[in-house]
Amino acid sequence: MNMIPVIIVAVLVALGLKFIPEKMINGFQIFAKFLVALITSAWRRR
Repeated sequence: MNMIPVIIVAVLVALGLKFIPEKMINGFQIFAKFLVALITSAWRRR
């Protein structure tokens, strides 16, 4: 039962990459920039 959300997310990512790859790649790039900013700001607080 714990694997159901992981499988759903994996299927959605796979379908997104198959049918709308440009939007998915742009979304991943934005998400990556957000993560870098979050990690950088957390690192500076130490």
